[in-house]
Amino acid sequence: QGALQLQPHDQHAHHHDEEALDQLEQQEDEQQGEDQQEQDQQDQAMSQEEAERLLDAIEAAEEELQAKLRAARAGKREKVDKDW
Repeated sequence: QGALQLQPHDQHAHHHDEEALDQLEQQEDEQQGEDQQEQDQQDQAMSQEEAERLLDAIEAAEEELQAKLRAARAGKREKVDKDW
């Protein structure tokens, strides 16, 4: 029980209860902040994994595109007769 419940007209008891409530709220806020920070770190780790997968996919697509371009260029080469 809080000091205010035991002594309702005591100003010191009222102040003490307010300090205890403020302290409790601060602890709850800190815990929520830590929980949010931990969740953010997990989200970042997942985002990093997703980013790596995306980069791998982009690299594979780029390699495939470059191979197609090389093949297309090689197929277009025609022997040119020299006219000099």
